[in-house]
Amino acid sequence: MVIFCKKTSGPLTFRSPMDADYLGSRARQAFLMPQYEVKDGDFRSDEDLGLLTFNETEKLEKWHDKSALGHWDVMRLVLPANVWEMW
Repeated sequence: MVIFCKKTSGPLTFRSPMDADYLGSRARQAFLMPQYEVKDGDFRSDEDLGLLTFNETEKLEKWHDKSALGHWDVMRLVLPANVWEMW
């Protein structure tokens, strides 16, 4: 998911891509223009969905810590000990 923000009011618009925008990449051709949009109302609910809101960076810090530790646990399983020892 990609979230686009802007400081001005009004809808966010995208120009149609030109051949030069793709840089010869089929992946860019397939994914450069947004195809699905999640509306703002989809995030609004009476229940706590765990969404990060303004000035709640401490929640993000905790998630980053947990995510990083999980990542390195996996990396230690994927790569043998002698690789880490040489690192």
